[in-house]
Amino acid sequence: RGGLAAGGLVRGYGDYYGPVVNTAARAVKLAEPGAIVVTDEVCRRAERAPLTFEALGEHELRGMDRPVALHRVRRR
Repeated sequence: RGGLAAGGLVRGYGDYYGPVVNTAARAVKLAEPGAIVVTDEVCRRAERAPLTFEALGEHELRGMDRPVALHRVRRR
């Protein structure tokens, strides 16, 4: 299972930090075994990839100010 988010990151002490990292960490917990869950921004950036995205709706993720729209990734 996996969770992906895209956006700005903060790098420091050999690691990455910020809301994007937190969003991906929370999204992975909603993914079924063998599935990848992504945010709207990942969908937009991957529009030319041989993938389709199944909308999962908006989810309240711990530490996020507002609900986050998530999608399940499928190959075309």
